[in-house]
This record gives sequence, C-alpha cells and structure tokens, in this order.
Amino acid sequence: MLRRLSIAFLALVLCSGVEVLGEDSTAPKGNWTFTNIEPYTYWLDGIVPSGASVDILYNGLRLVPGLDTILETDVGAGWQTNYFYRKPDGSPYTGPGETPSSFDQAEFLDDIGIRQGLLRDEERDRDLLEVFLFYRLHYDRNFPAMGGEGSLLYASAFPDRQEILANALHAGLAYDTVGVDVIHKTHSGVYAEASAEWGPRRLFNGIGDADYYRLNATFKGFLPIFAFSESAGTKNLLSMYAAGYFCADYAGGESIPIFVFESYGGRYPRWSNSPTVYGLEEGLYGADLKILGNLELRVLGPAIGSRDLVPGLFAFLDTAYYNGYFMDPADSPGGYLASGGAGILVDFLNFADINAYFAYPILGKRVDGQAYAIGFGFSMAF
Repeated sequence: MLRRLSIAFLALVLCSGVEVLGEDSTAPKGNWTFTNIEPYTYWLDGIVPSGASVDILYNGLRLVPGLDTILETDVGAGWQTNYFYRKPDGSPYTGPGETPSSFDQAEFLDDIGIRQGLLRDEERDRDLLEVFLFYRLHYDRNFPAMGGEGSLLYASAFPDRQEILANALHAGLAYDTVGVDVIHKTHSGVYAEASAEWGPRRLFNGIGDADYYRLNATFKGFLPIFAFSESAGTKNLLSMYAAGYFCADYAGGESIPIFVFESYGGRYPRWSNSPTVYGLEEGLYGADLKILGNLELRVLGPAIGSRDLVPGLFAFLDTAYYNGYFMDPADSPGGYLASGGAGILVDFLNFADINAYFAYPILGKRVDGQAYAIGFGFSMAF
C-alpha cells in the first residue's frame, strides 16, 4: 500500500515537469529547480499523504560574477497530527496518562529569501560558502484530534494553543560540500551552518503573540566506506556509508511559540512532528535549549531492476540534551536522551527513502509506557 501511494505521488511530481535533484539537495540545476519535495502525512498512522512541501529555486541572476545568486521560496501546506506535552501549569508532561497529548493541525509554511554565494567550488561548479536571508512565515490552526475529547494543548495558558501566525527574519552562513553518488546512493562531504532567527511581536505577530529569537548551529557529515557495481558499472551491487548529524538550538524571548520550543531550527527545521530521537514521541521533551546528535550506518544494494530502486539496511544511535522550559513555573531540570535501533529502506528514484524501523529508548521514557517503537516513513534523519 505504502509503495503504491509513493509511486502515485512521484508520478504526479514527474508529470508536472519539475526537476528532482539526485546529486544534492541545495544546489540549483539550471534557472529553475524544484527540490526537497516532501509529503505531509496523516491517515493510517501517518502514512497517507495529506499535503506537500517543495523548495523552488531561481538562479537566473548574478549579483557577484562567478557566484550564484539564488532567489528561493520554500512553501508547504497540509493536514497533520502534532503533539504537545505540557501540564496546564506549564510544567513538562512525560508520564503515561489518559489525557490526550496529540491534536490535529492545519499548517502553512513559506520561507522567501535570497542565497548569495561567497566562495566557489570550481570542480563541481557550485557554491562552497554562502550567506542567506529569508522572511519566514509559519501559520498553524489546531483542532482536537479526530475522535478525541480535547488535549493538554487546550488546557494550557500558551497564547498560540489554538492558532498562530508567526513572522520572522532568518539569516545565516552555510558551507556545503555534500554530494550523492547516483549509482551507489552513497553520500559524501559535509554541511555546516550557523543562523539566527528573529520574530518580534511588532513584525505582525498579533495572532498567537509570538515574540522570540532562536540561535542555531547545524552540522552533518557523510563518509562512504565502500561501493561495488555490476560489471558494466551502471547499477549498485553493494555499498555502505556512515552519516552523522549534530544540531544545537536555543530559543528565547517574551513569548516563544510552541512550534519553536518543540523543534530544531536552521534552514531546514525539524518540526515537532519530525523524529529526532527515534523511539520517543515526536515533540516530547521540547525545551528552550536542545542539542541533538545522530549517527547512522547504511548498507545498500543490490539495485532491483533499474539503478534507482535500491533496498538497504540501516542502524542508528540517537542522543540529545535538553534544558529549560518556557512558561514552566517549576523550573524543571533538563536531562539526556538516547535511543538505538535498525531498519530497512528502499531508495526510490533518488526521490525518497521509504523505510520501516525498530527503535529502543536507552535514556528517556515514552509517554505511552511502551518499551520500544516501530515506525514507518518517507525519509530518515539525514
């Protein structure tokens, strides 16, 4: 069922004439590029698509000779399940109970801005170092979960418990050498980024009362270990690579939105409904300061039929540190999280990783009291 839905979604994308990147996720190909196409999901435990997001890049200008000037909009809209884990007094809620902690959400996101290259990678004909400035819009409208009787969310005092329209400016510096071997599906190189986000109340933030700032540092690195092809060299026989991800995120201000303290920021945020420490509920342990580390090892192959349908196995170890809860009168202490696990995946036409995984929490507890988690998705941590 999941595979058929993914094939149908991909066919719709390809028939629309957009260009899906296979080499990397940020560099443009021609004047117009459509990339980072991802579905929102909702029905059947978050499997069926219920919206989509896409990054649209225009690279037809040159403010500096020999360097890219990229005009970009990253837009998404959909219906999803989201999560909230605070008691009515603002203190964290991390124990099993009958009160629902999930809710339905209609969401619209749009980042509009510019990326300007500073240093060029002549060998790969792309920018190595760039500076960026974006206007970031985030709209959420929350609803009781289907069949539910309300949520911890509506019992809280957070001003955005029902609706928020947050506007912010987001600026930073990024260094990128990441590339993808389209035959073996292995990644290589590093991506490093430092950014600041500022959403003051006077920036039209009356709905939901957002008044915050966020500082973020992100690093990810990829190391190919081996790669073997069939005799003609056109399809992957067996390959392996390691991946690492590190993110430090701090939010402050007079009124920090729920989506901010439950997420990691940067150019490509990890929202509260995106796994960070696999095996624990999404959005759990949402704090002002969050530090995340992911390690993953992937073994891929052999290709099935064509070069662009490649099964694989992966193993992962996730760790995190959290501290400080906005609007928590108890000043609850922070702590450490960790989980490990493994799974199977299919790399599908350089478009998505369809995967299933088993995760076991090592540090930290699930709210539902389960000792482990089994999950499904369209992409993993990297």
